[in-house]
Amino acid sequence: MHKTEFSELEKCEKRKHDASKTLELASSSHQSTKSDMKQISLQECVDKTKRWDNKSLKSLAVDNSISEMVALEDLPFSFVESVGFVRLMKHLCPSYNLKSRQYFTSFICDKLYGKVSQKILELLKSFEKLSFTSDIWYDNCSRVSPLSLTCHGITEEFERKMIVLKAKVFNESRHTGENIAYKLEDILSLWEITKEKVKCVVRDAGANMKKGVNLLNVKHIDCASHKIQNVLKEGMKAQETVVAAITKCKKMATHFHHSTTAQDELANIQKRLNQKPLNIIQECATRWNSTFLCWSVFCKSKSLYVFMHRQIIKFPN
Repeated sequence: MHKTEFSELEKCEKRKHDASKTLELASSSHQSTKSDMKQISLQECVDKTKRWDNKSLKSLAVDNSISEMVALEDLPFSFVESVGFVRLMKHLCPSYNLKSRQYFTSFICDKLYGKVSQKILELLKSFEKLSFTSDIWYDNCSRVSPLSLTCHGITEEFERKMIVLKAKVFNESRHTGENIAYKLEDILSLWEITKEKVKCVVRDAGANMKKGVNLLNVKHIDCASHKIQNVLKEGMKAQETVVAAITKCKKMATHFHHSTTAQDELANIQKRLNQKPLNIIQECATRWNSTFLCWSVFCKSKSLYVFMHRQIIKFPN
């Protein structure tokens, strides 16, 4: 055999030997990695099946996050027991023991409220002066009439802050000036706000609200928005054509709200004409802009309502 050929043969054999050794090392490394992966997966499996103690830091952190979500999103306490939320938590955090609504009610009302109220107290003390807005309204869902008090202040960094201090329910008591004064004073006392710190209270022009704030012996003024609304109402009343148009729209809106047949017909026609569905808005004296919004809906679909009146539904005169 020639010297050159022998040299090439040696090189070829060496390459084969090196390749075989590399393959063995790779196989050994793969088996080791696979074994490690099995061990990690097994450990993870054990951790997932192990439930957290309710007093552990992890569990309390989740409690706090859920409580903050309920409070910030204004969700009912029953949300934590809803089927969808329970399934979500089991999927995202199977080691966590989901608590009852009673637990979160206590957690939010006691622990979370305590923390937030303490920070608000510190913030209120940092203001030299505070102005307030107050109003009474009726909630149709809960059938209660609350009195709200919101404070407004400017920080040393010239940043405006607005804080709803409380919505105090009247229960069985009448909305007299004396009762209003008592409740407002109670809220101010709760937040350690002295009357000397009150710059001004903005309220509506109702006689009871005027008397109530008067009894507090603090400066108070009428709400500009209420004044403008009253001017608009009186201005529209002076125009017969406007009054007639408002009355007609109110009757039509009432008809749609009381007739499911009319609602279905309207939805079907809008769908056939490829029109964007518009909800009929009822005019309400105590809801600002409701008259404007009611008119806007009818004006946008005027031809549609004319067609319905002539062909399908006879609206009340």
